[in-house]
This record gives sequence, C-alpha cells and structure tokens, in this order.
Amino acid sequence: MWCEPTPGGFLEEPGTPYDIIFLDPPFAAPVLGAACQGVEAGGWLKAGGYVYLESPAAAGEPRLPPGWTLLRSKRAGEVGYHLARRDASGALQQ
Repeated sequence: MWCEPTPGGFLEEPGTPYDIIFLDPPFAAPVLGAACQGVEAGGWLKAGGYVYLESPAAAGEPRLPPGWTLLRSKRAGEVGYHLARRDASGALQQ
C-alpha cells in the first residue's frame, strides 16, 4: 500500500508499532525523509525496531529522525538500500 507522507497523512496518525518496516517509495519521488518522519511521529516503529529503506543511489544516505541509527548502506546499480534501527531505549537522542 502506498501512503503519501504529507502533514496530516496516514503515517502521522497513531499506529501500532511494528518490529520492522519497509519503506520503498516511488523511485524518483523525494519523499523518503518525510516518510521516516511520519513513521517516527506516528509511533509506527517499536523501540529497537528496524527500517529497510530504498532510494536512488545518487541521493546518498537517507536523512533519519533523531534516535535512529543507520546500520548499513549499500548500492545495487541505481538503487541505494539501507538498514536503520530505532534506539532500543525508545528515547530520542538530542
């Protein structure tokens, strides 16, 4: 299911937290950062949960919300794929 990550959008609604989330928006759409922020704002990811992200490789590493750590970042042709984790404590780092 595709959900547009806009203010007041689906991802910003309170959600049941998941252990893992896959974010693979339309390839050239510059919405990955907003989608990550929506996941965090809506509480969709459990403390210690993982997020798999895909984006154009030329975009580089994704911008993550505070409290998320980029664990791996690789490239396959034109695709950048990344694995991030939300801090296990669930507390945001400043």
